[in-house]
Amino acid sequence: MDIHQLEAFVNTVRYKSFSEAANRLYLSQPTVSSHIRSLESELGTKLINRTTKGFEITESGKKLYDYAERIISLRDKAVTELISDKDRTLHVGSSSVAGGSDLPEYLSEFQRSHPDITLRVTISDSKDIVEKVSDGIVEAGIVGSKIRSSDCVFIPIGTDELVIVTPATSYYSELLESAPPVERIFGEPFIIREDASGTRLETEYLLSRSGYALKDMDIRASVNNNNCLCRMVSRGMGISIISKKLAQSAKAVSDILIYPISDSEHSASRSIYAVYNKKRGLKQAAKDFIDIVVKDREAVDL
Repeated sequence: MDIHQLEAFVNTVRYKSFSEAANRLYLSQPTVSSHIRSLESELGTKLINRTTKGFEITESGKKLYDYAERIISLRDKAVTELISDKDRTLHVGSSSVAGGSDLPEYLSEFQRSHPDITLRVTISDSKDIVEKVSDGIVEAGIVGSKIRSSDCVFIPIGTDELVIVTPATSYYSELLESAPPVERIFGEPFIIREDASGTRLETEYLLSRSGYALKDMDIRASVNNNNCLCRMVSRGMGISIISKKLAQSAKAVSDILIYPISDSEHSASRSIYAVYNKKRGLKQAAKDFIDIVVKDREAVDL
């Protein structure tokens, strides 16, 4: 039994296809089949029952699959940690909310203790950052929403509040002072974040709890940059829902009003998460960065 045979077996089961496993491993299909037959011969048991409709994994195959996944994962972690001794870069990703608020503080603290590490920073929407972490492009990330991924671990590191921002006009000033129900705000011209944004996902959830959907909104624009969005609001193009932290920063340079959503009937609080790939080995620099973000080294087993 060797690692190449286990990789052939794991990929065949994972993708339910000998040909797809061969494509993923850059091997021929006969080679993949040969690796699996060798495993079956060595272990003296059938791992996969081949049928005209495809195949089904046996009970022995299910047991081996669990072990094989762990063996391959350990191999990858060992390689990553050994290579990391020579790799003096760290690629960090962040959603725009954290990127415009807490991330610079985390990076500054990390650089003080790791002056020899060169940082690469990617700011994008939460979905894109999670995908990059899952693919191994980004080693550690901070996001504003959990995105479904079997490879990633999400660690809550804090909370953020969503607020409504409006142009600083007498109309909206009177509207805010009258403390209307949140539903009334939803009748105004609206500027929304892009599809994959954590803020967009939380906004959709907030709307659904109030009996609304995006199709009910008078959406004037979709924007992937918070600074641009706040400037558009200040110019009277519409209202929006964004992070309270970013709204407070934007208010210093843009003429906007901030309206809290949370009240006795509505809560707009959300969690912010550190995210890493549990199936890839984390080099020490990435572990140290996550420690700084999480601030609880004993509670997090990386």
